[in-house]
Amino acid sequence: MSYISQRIVKQKKYYYLEESFEYKNKLVKESVYFGSMYPSNDEIFLGYEVLKRTCLARNHIVIVPPLTEFIRNRTAKILENVKNTHLENLKKLNEKQLQKINNEKIQSLINFFLLIEKNKIEKINFEHLMKYYLESIQKNEALTEIKIRKMHSLIMGHLESKSEEYDSNLMHIFLTWYKEKTDLIHQVEFAAKFYAKFYNLKLFNENNPLLSFVLMNYILEQKGFPFIEISKKRINSFDKALESALKEDYKLITYFLVDEICKTKKEL
Repeated sequence: MSYISQRIVKQKKYYYLEESFEYKNKLVKESVYFGSMYPSNDEIFLGYEVLKRTCLARNHIVIVPPLTEFIRNRTAKILENVKNTHLENLKKLNEKQLQKINNEKIQSLINFFLLIEKNKIEKINFEHLMKYYLESIQKNEALTEIKIRKMHSLIMGHLESKSEEYDSNLMHIFLTWYKEKTDLIHQVEFAAKFYAKFYNLKLFNENNPLLSFVLMNYILEQKGFPFIEISKKRINSFDKALESALKEDYKLITYFLVDEICKTKKEL
């Protein structure tokens, strides 16, 4: 996996982006030099692109972005295989089969809502939400404040929101993090962190956990990973992982998401 390293020469710090791998039965290391200042997100992204090209010249593919904390090369390769299998299976489905899968997504959202809120919500709301959700993914649209608020309003349906303390500035800060880090963290780990961070903001009084869950799946599906469903058997494990994540310890929730994605390796 790629990582940012720090070297000290004559008591001065220098920063590099590095990747170690085997080449012709030898352990080699490729690096990109940043300088004596810790690199900005833009510099890391550009350095990552250079590193990938340099490593590719030695037939090595860099698959883990440099700001990833918990997903190593072996896990990343497994996830990549799951994603490729999932995408290949989707190509084989006809319209009726795709519609069935989308209906199952709607039901999984309802089931998740019942698990966390323990009350009912109108199914029609989820149908409208899923239609908008799928159209946005097909257009490969990034998440914006308007899109997130639209998804929230679709969940609410005809109900009037009581979210009088909505903070647009807080949303802007969060979406800046989203834009800056989305390509610098492995997408599964990024989706896990997105869920926990958005949940922790509590920008909406109603259905914040459900909206966080929908947005997490949006990120996963946009990158070709399968939609995640959380069963009744796994809700306690999910709650435990989320509890840690709300304290800014994202290890458990990342591992939880990895496990759930790997379970979907079976054919659709």
